[in-house]
Amino acid sequence: MSGIIESDFITGCVTLIKKEVFEDIGYLYEPYFLTIEDLDFSWRAEKNGWRILVNLDSHVWHKVSSSRAGELSFSNGYYGTRNRLFFAFQRTKNFIGGLIFLFLIIPIKVIQWVLTGNFTMAKGTILGCLCFLKGKLGCEE
Repeated sequence: MSGIIESDFITGCVTLIKKEVFEDIGYLYEPYFLTIEDLDFSWRAEKNGWRILVNLDSHVWHKVSSSRAGELSFSNGYYGTRNRLFFAFQRTKNFIGGLIFLFLIIPIKVIQWVLTGNFTMAKGTILGCLCFLKGKLGCEE
């Protein structure tokens, strides 16, 4: 495939955004701190009538999760879990999706990580759930 297509999401690793979009919907949602902020931004842009376009002819090499010490790190489990829950329940009001994520997907993933010995990811995910339930956002030590 080649050319330009419309999408409902664009990753934050490389984007070009008109200043009018920021003036209309604001910046990245800082309380997320890390992870899901690009999904939230895309969702808000689309909700406010902005089109999201992707140039399929462009090439970007992106080291995934390098700011989070890898895909299976504590911070990836923590922020990814906590922020997905906040996005589902608070931003989109997708309670069914949020409940499925909270009570089905997360427990299955935690069991999978424990069985494969990835206790760091399991701990991050569990703490992410707990902080969501406590209403904590922002950067956590």
